[in-house]
Amino acid sequence: MLARDRTQAGRTMRLLLPLLLHVGALGSDHIRGPEEVSGMERSSLTVWCHYDPNWETYRKWWCRGAARDSCKILVQTTESEWKMRKGRVSIVDSQRSHVFIVTMEELRPDDADVYWCGIARTGVDFAFPVKVTIRSAPVTPEGTTGSPTVSSHHFVDSIGWIIHSFIR
Repeated sequence: MLARDRTQAGRTMRLLLPLLLHVGALGSDHIRGPEEVSGMERSSLTVWCHYDPNWETYRKWWCRGAARDSCKILVQTTESEWKMRKGRVSIVDSQRSHVFIVTMEELRPDDADVYWCGIARTGVDFAFPVKVTIRSAPVTPEGTTGSPTVSSHHFVDSIGWIIHSFIR
């Protein structure tokens, strides 16, 4: 290749690269969701992924991994509105509302990662990244983790106090 041809090829690449990057980013224009969601350990979280009209009958998916092209699909719809479940993750497509809903249950600390809302199509799928963070469950006075509970004894005492206040 002549030096002049290399210069021309370099110039062409510099002009085409922004265009190629823009075209590659178009997928996220057709699907949107939250950039980040957070859930508490052992609870569940729900992500709403919105998509443009005309994509209703396409398969929707939820995958895990920082890089879109190598993420692992955890669950996907069929072309219908049936709820699909795989392990602790479920997905349902509300085609009339143009949204599919992903629920992750029994959250664990190692669930924290980058996930993707996606639409399967011929060529490159449309996808939108969602960062999932997991908060530690609170520690109760007994040293166990979980939601604090009100004992029935404390509840009865409270009701007694309320009744006593009204009788006075």
